[in-house]
Amino acid sequence: MINLVRSLWATRAKALSNKASLKIAEEEETLEFKKLYMRSVFIIHKTLALPKYNLKNSTDLAKRHVALKSLVEQYYLNQNVVKFLSLHKCKPINVFDYTVDLVGPHAID
Repeated sequence: MINLVRSLWATRAKALSNKASLKIAEEEETLEFKKLYMRSVFIIHKTLALPKYNLKNSTDLAKRHVALKSLVEQYYLNQNVVKFLSLHKCKPINVFDYTVDLVGPHAID
């Protein structure tokens, strides 16, 4: 996943620097990275049915690589992972994985 983000960001950062000949502000760069992350890795995390990451199993690593490579190619075409997700077997996002309990007995301990 980290390699996925790095490759997508390298391409996006290059496009940003080509667009504006001046160096972009750090805040704008941070905003662009957040957009990229939310549109790509955040969406596929725990939704895409990938084999477990296991360095000892080369077939699982190859399957993961093929799936993520397919995602990158689709992302470059559409700048969106929704079409990729619609063509693959995916699980729904569990919103409770990304929430914070603010009113429970141990809220923000």
